[in-house]
Amino acid sequence: MNRSAPPLAWALLIGLGVIWGSSFLFTGIAVKELPPTTVVGLRLALAAALVWVIATAVGAKAPRLKTPDGRRLWKFAAAAAVTSNIAPFLLISWGQQHIPSALSGLLMAPMPLMALALSHFLVPGEQMTKGRFISFAIGFGGVVYLIGTEAVAQLGRGDTLALIAQLGTLMAAFCYAISSIVLKRAEAPDALGISVIILAIAAVVTIPMGMLAGGVDVTAASWLTLLAITSLGIGSTALAQLMMLKIIQLAGPPFLSLVNYQVPLWAVVFGVAFLGETLPGSFWIALALILAGIAVAQVAGRKPRNHRTS
Repeated sequence: MNRSAPPLAWALLIGLGVIWGSSFLFTGIAVKELPPTTVVGLRLALAAALVWVIATAVGAKAPRLKTPDGRRLWKFAAAAAVTSNIAPFLLISWGQQHIPSALSGLLMAPMPLMALALSHFLVPGEQMTKGRFISFAIGFGGVVYLIGTEAVAQLGRGDTLALIAQLGTLMAAFCYAISSIVLKRAEAPDALGISVIILAIAAVVTIPMGMLAGGVDVTAASWLTLLAITSLGIGSTALAQLMMLKIIQLAGPPFLSLVNYQVPLWAVVFGVAFLGETLPGSFWIALALILAGIAVAQVAGRKPRNHRTS
């Protein structure tokens, strides 16, 4: 844990946990009336427009395709658009047609552990240590326990779609883990500038997908559905992106990873309180194992004080 993080960083971290945790509630509401592709397209269109306006107002510059470094950053931005927005948003939105939002939130929790394993192979200097391996094993055990227990129950009921939805949502977490590696290796000098093109690429891809969903009349959707999509676009995507960048600026990426303690908990709170969801019996044991794995990773990732350089 970063004890030197300023109070503003802690406030933003808590706010980000609430925003990301609530996204599962809003997605669950929206997909009851509109197809997942439409929900994702509208969400990303709103987010891209808002972040573009903010970036323009503060003078942030998107990478230029005319320069070699600019072309390199656009390639990373395209990869990040797929792994941090297009694929996970579609997988989560489709999955929430078949599983509770609280369960979707829990299936996001292993993301930092997945990133830990990927970093061992893809990020220089981030090799797997004994402590990190233990953290990964504990967290992965929680996921296996949850999926395995639910698989037996769902297959017994003939509910294979729910099982596929869980696996798809877990794949979305894996996409987020990949995106964290992509963004880390991009080394973009202007984080807000590259965020604009990431969201723009994602919106350009998903908006036509939403339009191809035949017979969809967005104007006929209820005010609650439209409010949910607006909250997803403005809050869970655009505002969350800006808060994330500010947290990294104030306290660094390791501090930001603490948000993963909160997201599944807020997803549970919102899902149970507002959607009347019931949780599988394996939920709390799985949650405890996953959070324990993240906690061990935090401890294992600390550097001794006498090794710090000024």
